[in-house]
Amino acid sequence: MARVEDNGFGRRLKRLYEEAKKEDPKMNQQKFADKCGMSRSIFKSYLDSGHDPSGTNILSVAQACNVSTDWLLGLSKTRNRNVLERHSGIEFFTEEEIADIRDSFQQSAIDENISRSFDET
Repeated sequence: MARVEDNGFGRRLKRLYEEAKKEDPKMNQQKFADKCGMSRSIFKSYLDSGHDPSGTNILSVAQACNVSTDWLLGLSKTRNRNVLERHSGIEFFTEEEIADIRDSFQQSAIDENISRSFDET
């Protein structure tokens, strides 16, 4: 793997590792590497040498640490990979409004089926 000049991945991986150590004092490099689905030697190569990560390892780390791949690579300031889900708009509705919307869709489907029945006869 080629060395990169500005390895955002290595810096952010180190940051995630340091945060994990603060949360769990028993965390070490081997445990963190296991959590991220890679060997300790690969983990160290990202931290120490600035090697480019494989696509598989980028995804594994992002999923294990609940961060976006873009953030992990230094392409985005948005860290949380679920930010789009959280801001999709659905959480801005009350439970009652969600139920009304669901009922409306169900009623529309029923009306459409009834309409088709009449069209077929």
